[in-house]
Amino acid sequence: MAKNKPLVIILIALYFAIINGLMGLTVSIFVLFFSGELLTAWVKILFIVTLALCLLSFAASYGLWMLAGWGRKLAIAICAISVPLNLIAMKIPGQEITYNDAILVIVSIAVDLLIIWYLLRDDIRELFADK
Repeated sequence: MAKNKPLVIILIALYFAIINGLMGLTVSIFVLFFSGELLTAWVKILFIVTLALCLLSFAASYGLWMLAGWGRKLAIAICAISVPLNLIAMKIPGQEITYNDAILVIVSIAVDLLIIWYLLRDDIRELFADK
């Protein structure tokens, strides 16, 4: 019997593919390869980690779409890593954070925490239970 996929799981899978994956990958590659010597070492490290998370987001998206237990766990891990990375990004020496940047970081953290909360719910955990 096929499992019904909740709309929220579909939206989270699309979020991981489009926002975390495609858009994050594009921004990370652009910043890393076209900013030259303008980036400090800390910013380069942050964008390399972000690039890795973007690539893993494609796998998480697929796993969520397929209702695979590993996809749920990977999505939770990516969100859990993203929260402190966002906080670190606001405190990098030499980087000025604007009001709009701060709002974007706060929204990103809120989305990550909501995704973690949703994927840890008992009914969702059961939906992803590996047989």
